[in-house]
Amino acid sequence: MSKPIRATWDGTKAEVYLRTFSRVCAGTIPFICEHLEGSTIADIGCGCGDLVATIATCINDHTPELCLTGCDSEPAMVELARERFKHLPTEFRCDALPKLTTYGTDTQDTTISNFVINHVPNPLACMRGLARITKPGGKIITTIWPNDFLPHRDLIIQAINTLTPPKTTPPKNAANPSALADFETNFERSTAGLSALNAAAGLSVSKAETYRWKWETTWETYWSAITGGLGNIGQHYLAQTPQKQAEIKRHIREKITPYLADNADGNILKFPCQAIVCVARKN
Repeated sequence: MSKPIRATWDGTKAEVYLRTFSRVCAGTIPFICEHLEGSTIADIGCGCGDLVATIATCINDHTPELCLTGCDSEPAMVELARERFKHLPTEFRCDALPKLTTYGTDTQDTTISNFVINHVPNPLACMRGLARITKPGGKIITTIWPNDFLPHRDLIIQAINTLTPPKTTPPKNAANPSALADFETNFERSTAGLSALNAAAGLSVSKAETYRWKWETTWETYWSAITGGLGNIGQHYLAQTPQKQAEIKRHIREKITPYLADNADGNILKFPCQAIVCVARKN
């Protein structure tokens, strides 16, 4: 498994993320909302705040004492979330895994990390950070992208690999997740792999499964995320020469036909998406 490319999120890139990939990351919000418990809830790696806002609007009337926070390591994301949802009873702060210095030990009924653990350099330390701030018996909900079948990501990777073949063959995932004993370095992006990571952090897993949905977007929105350098796929694209970038764009336009919406004019895309989702409890 290749290690993630670390991106810097200035204000411009945060706005691009809001218009583009934040919409696909929001696909797991219904699953997360079904598994919430208690009145103290923290979204760790909240991005531009959509999950926090959804929780606030869905359960605040039923939980008057709700204490809902979101944190992100990127100041631009936090400022964007604060501005968007200043009318809601939420708090957004700058903080980061694994230390989470603004959170006390054993303070959260439910701790969430939506598409974060798959990007961090030390997954085990970060899972332990989530566990530290969660109350005994409380819930930890984590989601990650799988390695297999994610068309909005794979199209660009396949295009780059086809037009700019890698010099070396990347290592394959271990067939047995338990073989990846060094969770401080990496873990398999599968239900078994995420479950094993949770267990290694001392958590008891109650549910681990593949969650599926469809992301509807436009070609312009999808392509602006890539040209804006978002995520690994955007960073890989920007690393190419202008000529290769043009070739990659043509290649993707040719391969994207299966994801065009019915009766669309070639602009509306419907990408099938899937995520690995895990619900665990702190012992």
